[in-house]
Amino acid sequence: MTLAAWIVIGVVAAAAFAWYVIHITPHRVEFVRRPLPIEGLPPALAGRTLIQISDIHAGGLMRDRHLTETFDRITALAPDLVVWTGDHVGFRFGDPLPRLAKVLAHAPRGRLGTFAVLGNHDYGHGHPGSTYHEHLAAAVSQALERVGVTVLRNRSAIVEGLAIVGLDEHRSGRFDLSRALAGVTPDMPRLFLCHNPDAFDRAEWQGVRGWILAGHTHGGQVKLPLLPAPVLQIRNRRYSVGEAEAAPGRRVYVARGLGYILPIRFNVPPEVTVFTLVRA
Repeated sequence: MTLAAWIVIGVVAAAAFAWYVIHITPHRVEFVRRPLPIEGLPPALAGRTLIQISDIHAGGLMRDRHLTETFDRITALAPDLVVWTGDHVGFRFGDPLPRLAKVLAHAPRGRLGTFAVLGNHDYGHGHPGSTYHEHLAAAVSQALERVGVTVLRNRSAIVEGLAIVGLDEHRSGRFDLSRALAGVTPDMPRLFLCHNPDAFDRAEWQGVRGWILAGHTHGGQVKLPLLPAPVLQIRNRRYSVGEAEAAPGRRVYVARGLGYILPIRFNVPPEVTVFTLVRA
């Protein structure tokens, strides 16, 4: 085979790979099913389904159809609880709020409740050096509330005896764990929603038990076999993706997220996490 033929083969293979990682894998959603063992879980919640949605990044380069079709699949599962762990929009490429409203028309809701926290992009913080804007966070919160999603900004909601504790975005300066736990007794089982894994090692968590569900990392979006993801915007890479122990009695789960800022994924498919609540 001639050198020219090898060059043609290489170009075709590279084009096919680029097409795959841009047009296929970013939209091939994996529904990850796993148990979520909670200490002191009320018997009424044992066996119930909780679905985590994270990092949808509505607007920008996101495909609305990718989100709405996935939301419809989630709704068909009739979850008992649905939690959204931040970065509902991306402000980098213009105003995403009209498109957020459009996709939220399909927002799945839980039979017992639907709750969300905010992420850095919900404040307009999409790139290094950008600032956090409260009016943008308020607009995103209002869009969610209009479709029946309760936004927990340093506050808790009690569902059948389980405290669902929502933390505001870590880097915004508004994170307040003690305020979020107001009204939650020490013996009450709790589940924390916290977008950014950089918050997991904050001193305020000392002695706190329970699970923390998060997102933010997208799992790196690109990961070569046997190698770590090259790009992860967190300090502690133990929390890059999946389950980890933050401290005795406190475990975390970091979802890969459903969306993206740039449409590229390889070996890190988008994720919807389907938890079954069980007693620890």
